[in-house]
Amino acid sequence: MCIRDRPGMALPKEEGPVKIENLESLIDFGNIECLNIDAKTPFTNALKQADPSLLIKSDTDPQLLLNIPFISQIKLHHLRISANNDGTGPKLVKLFSNRVTMGFSDAESQAPDQVFTLTLKDYTNDINVKYVNFQHVDRISIFIESNYGAPITAIKKLELWGCSAKGTNLKDFAQVQEKMLKQGQKFTFTYSN
Repeated sequence: MCIRDRPGMALPKEEGPVKIENLESLIDFGNIECLNIDAKTPFTNALKQADPSLLIKSDTDPQLLLNIPFISQIKLHHLRISANNDGTGPKLVKLFSNRVTMGFSDAESQAPDQVFTLTLKDYTNDINVKYVNFQHVDRISIFIESNYGAPITAIKKLELWGCSAKGTNLKDFAQVQEKMLKQGQKFTFTYSN
């Protein structure tokens, strides 16, 4: 006889299906970092906009490094990258999960969690990630290593899709730390995965 057939045994509650949604509301916009971006094209042009004429562009060469922190842990399901079909769209894209600091030398020397070689049709489709590799994500780094031959890379829109990992809001720790420090108390936070 299995447990669920025993009288009086409570079955675990089943959670409903996970709702995959745009993660824009969980992005910590105050701590975003974008390396090699043209100063005239802020990163929010691609993340937070409805005007398709707004772009982000690389500055000195085709490479871009986008470091995106979240206010709480997420599970990344897929990306959407919109770009023009003029050689400026991303070609080789590397994803890194939970790297606290990520510069170009790190992105070039460390093993990514996933690599994509995008085609022109990917600019209109969902780009699925290996979902099991992107659970409990505090930050995502997107390294655009190359494009289709133009001197700079340009992105019209970048969307991250997934769901909340229903973890703790990391901004809550900053508020607690600030309050404790004002009271002269020591604050220590240890994270283990």
